[in-house]
Amino acid sequence: MQAILGEGPVWLPHARALWFTDIKARRLHRYDPEAGALRSWDAPDQPGWVLPAHDRSLVAGLQSGLHRFDPEGGLFAALHDPEPHLPGNRLNDAAVHPDGSLWFGTMDDAERAPTGRLYRFGGAGAADSGLPAVTITNGPAFSPDGAILHHADTLGRTIWRVPLAGGEPAGEPTPFARIEDGAGYPDGLTVDAEGCVWTGLFGGGDLGPQGPVGGRPRRHDRASRGRIPLGRQPAGTRRHRVLRDRRHPHAGRGGHRRGGPGRRPPDGEP
Repeated sequence: MQAILGEGPVWLPHARALWFTDIKARRLHRYDPEAGALRSWDAPDQPGWVLPAHDRSLVAGLQSGLHRFDPEGGLFAALHDPEPHLPGNRLNDAAVHPDGSLWFGTMDDAERAPTGRLYRFGGAGAADSGLPAVTITNGPAFSPDGAILHHADTLGRTIWRVPLAGGEPAGEPTPFARIEDGAGYPDGLTVDAEGCVWTGLFGGGDLGPQGPVGGRPRRHDRASRGRIPLGRQPAGTRRHRVLRDRRHPHAGRGGHRRGGPGRRPPDGEP
């Protein structure tokens, strides 16, 4: 499987399939590992992610906002556009909070202006989280108990930590990890069952857990604890901008990382 800009891998256990997007090719993909079958759909504009809703239908984040997606007919039905006044922005990454609400981020598609924000969608519309704007938002991810939000300011090389109460920000964001120059840029995030925050480093060719003091990936620091069975963690890479970089021969390909005990993200069902 190869993509120009592969993003948003999510495993759906009820379908035993991996969904992901190719943003720049404007395509959604569904991979069945048992059958070795890949099925793809064209999207009307750039798709950042696709996630299952509580009724097992699918919600996709496109440049034009949130959409219901029907894979049977390949149809997209608009739900909500959080930024009609910012046509140069697009949706980039998303995660489901334990309470079932959908958190997603936007970004400047040109990767220049600090116009990206985090939103919370609960069904009636998307509410701005009120967190500071950045150029590229990435990886909203939550502690197992839902009390902590982590998100990445990719160009700022910082992963932020935000306390939550009642599903809303309840304090100022504080730096959770800073990536030093030359080590790459924090991209997607996930939190495993032990509360360890994992990030992929764009331009760094690395995937690993981050400790609370930041710097290079550390293996044994945890923010909280919990239990989820051992499994595989899907990971996406991007071919865009590293196509000719020989340090990244697998750029643009998907894969998975076999974790140790408890090192698996939630299955993706809200």
